[in-house]
Amino acid sequence: MPRIFRYILLLIAVAAIGSLLYYILAGSPPEAEMAGIISFAISFGHTVTITASCFWLIDTLNKRLPWKTAARKRLLYEISSIILISLTVAFVFGLISPNISWHNRSEFVEGFKYNALIAVPVTVIIVSIFEGSVFFREWKNTLLEQERLQKAHLQAQYNNLKNQLNPHFLFNSLNTLTSLIELDQERAVAYLQNISKYLRIVLTQTNEEVISVREELELVQLYINIQKERFGESIKLEISLPDEVKQQKIAPLALQMLVENAIKHNVVSATLPLKILIAYEPGFITVSNKKQAKKQLEGGAGIGLQNIKKRYELLNGHAPIIIDEDFFTVKIPVLELSI
Repeated sequence: MPRIFRYILLLIAVAAIGSLLYYILAGSPPEAEMAGIISFAISFGHTVTITASCFWLIDTLNKRLPWKTAARKRLLYEISSIILISLTVAFVFGLISPNISWHNRSEFVEGFKYNALIAVPVTVIIVSIFEGSVFFREWKNTLLEQERLQKAHLQAQYNNLKNQLNPHFLFNSLNTLTSLIELDQERAVAYLQNISKYLRIVLTQTNEEVISVREELELVQLYINIQKERFGESIKLEISLPDEVKQQKIAPLALQMLVENAIKHNVVSATLPLKILIAYEPGFITVSNKKQAKKQLEGGAGIGLQNIKKRYELLNGHAPIIIDEDFFTVKIPVLELSI
């Protein structure tokens, strides 16, 4: 059923129930059947007007003063509007009520007070029902978003473990370690310690929703140091970020995954070194490299970028921006949150 029709049916139902309660609370049983019909019609119109006004009020406030960003101001405006709506409706319907003579000032004032005392609680009840439904819907959406984000984090952890412990990673790491043991046992021990530290940090960070850019850069630098034992000076990392940006937040492993994908997708050799640049532009951290594509990709290539997209869509609704030209660039939104 279209949304507008559901609202209309809800409006009629609330108005009918509210007008009946209003008519009962008013305590003015008709002396004749026609008088009763007129009184009920006025009560019904009274409640319809209040209900429609509440629909308009809540819809307007949801657009201009949402609870998430302006709770105090929203509450002040809502209370003021409830009082204003109630008094206005009580005054207007007091003028047309057959039970109140507006020619008699004292009688009209007493009738207005009486109507206002009924209109305010009715308005509060209607607004409470509407706001309660909004809060319930928002609560359900929040739970769903949290569940999706948790699944994305678990997927990130799984993907990283799978990528780091897949046969390619193990084969390359063991080959490098074997070579180092033959050449320099101290470097071999340091290399093995770096791998252990790297995997430990990966496991720790994937349990967090966000981490500081500085923490992420430390992980990236550690990953590059591990890869340098394999590629030597054929792989270069340049970081150009202001200090204030390093204090901001980012999705865990986002930069590391992009650096890893750059190595997986591109040729890295002495004749064709790979340079990866991490830089800043307003609102984004960029990771870019000149495209020198491999003919055959390593296992797991491309998984990281898909995971980053999903997590950022859940975190702030903005997916990373991908520019695929001579230079492959990914722009990661900075989460401007205090540490």
